[in-house]
Amino acid sequence: MATDIDEQLVTHDIDAYLYPIYLPGKAEGKYMARTKSGTPLSVENVCAAAVERGGVTMSYNDLVRCVKAYLHEASYQLTDGFAIENGYIGIYPKIGGTFDSSHAHINPEENRIEFGFRALKPLRDLAAHVKIHLRGLADVEGHIYEVEDSFSGSINHILTPDEDVIINGDKIELAGEDASCGVYWFNESGEFKVTHKLVKNSPSELIVRLPALSAGVYQLKIRTQFSHKGVTLKTPREILSDAKFEVQ
Repeated sequence: MATDIDEQLVTHDIDAYLYPIYLPGKAEGKYMARTKSGTPLSVENVCAAAVERGGVTMSYNDLVRCVKAYLHEASYQLTDGFAIENGYIGIYPKIGGTFDSSHAHINPEENRIEFGFRALKPLRDLAAHVKIHLRGLADVEGHIYEVEDSFSGSINHILTPDEDVIINGDKIELAGEDASCGVYWFNESGEFKVTHKLVKNSPSELIVRLPALSAGVYQLKIRTQFSHKGVTLKTPREILSDAKFEVQ
């Protein structure tokens, strides 16, 4: 397998697109760059890439088995309260919410275990060798940047049924009288699940309660008549997420 020095000599290329910033403040009227991340790579995807690039001294199946065994044990240790650092990423358990007094009791709804992630120095060093290519203005008719599962902290990957998800994007506010407007989760069978409960509804952020989805892989679609401040479209438009989401 390539050494750390060899890896740092490789220049990586990432395509990015520009999105207008509408939030009030110093950045209003400017643009932000976002990568098109697509569907996150699975353990199998990464292991296949490692074998294809060469240098791996074990078979693909053995590599997948070892990685999954490590991840299983790391998760076990995290839930025992230990922080995990694998050389590139640090994962740290923490307790969410606040307490009213020094004698307070745990509130299961507010004081849940959460996990924070931090890039360690080797990964930060590799980032210095990334070349960003701006590919111009993205589709400004509406875009979903990322979806965060509030329970697990997973972004653009894991969903937890009956928990809130935070959807960040551009022109995603639900507006209009058309009955089809809403937030949809759909799977490969074409079954649509519509989220009715909205915790927050703004042009750049939606917080919605995920329905009781069964296990599987889903995509997210938003149908809205929102255009810009105070203006609604005659017919709804659809905004489809690039990422696919897994309900376990």
